[in-house]
Amino acid sequence: MPGMMNRLHVLAAELDGHVALGHERHAVRLAGRILASRRVTESGFCSAVDALLACADRLEPWRRRVERAYERLGAANDSEAARRLFYLYVSLARWTDAGRFLPARLDTPRDLLLAIWTLLHLRRVDEAGVLARRCERFPVEHADETDVSCLVEALACHAAQTRRWDIAQHLWESGRYLSPFDVNAVDGLVKLHALRALLAASEMLGNTTDELAAFERGREPESMEDLLATLQTEADFKKKALHLAKVIPAEERWRFGV
Repeated sequence: MPGMMNRLHVLAAELDGHVALGHERHAVRLAGRILASRRVTESGFCSAVDALLACADRLEPWRRRVERAYERLGAANDSEAARRLFYLYVSLARWTDAGRFLPARLDTPRDLLLAIWTLLHLRRVDEAGVLARRCERFPVEHADETDVSCLVEALACHAAQTRRWDIAQHLWESGRYLSPFDVNAVDGLVKLHALRALLAASEMLGNTTDELAAFERGREPESMEDLLATLQTEADFKKKALHLAKVIPAEERWRFGV
């Protein structure tokens, strides 16, 4: 089928051009045509997935089409096509699926970051630690801002989940000025500060509860004013703790080893 193969190469080249020029609608449409081909090539598959990752408004509607194209391709587990499937699953936060396609070769800061995110979400913290040490040793003398941003975010996420919060805070504070993960750094800082405040409020509420119990055991008329003040203090702390809990909800606290 040389004619079909040539046509697919032309489509892939046209697709790369549309992505480079920012023609998102055309790029997504061509990606769909390539993925639907019965004789999709690995290079065409990679170009199509790259285009979707860069241009598609929503990725979930494309997932099954990408998976079916990958199955038809019959690529090896360590292929570039498998790496693109890994990127897709990370973008969709399908961490179990991403874990199945975790690349054996992680040469770039972006790949190291995505792998660390995946391992941390799967609670494979020791394996993430091995990659974090690689991030620490990564040569940054000639690295661009994107690479440094990836490394800082990866190290901060691992430090946070291993409860080295001071290190995570320091990294995220520097990461605030590095694109593209500056937003992640700000989010991490806000949630880290909220978690610390929530833990402090919880500890103070525990102390207040002890004081109330002491009043209840032997309440005297002259102590009623103090009791009312204590009750007001507890109500204030509960109100503040509820606000903090909305900033860092329980289902996200695993990110900080809690």
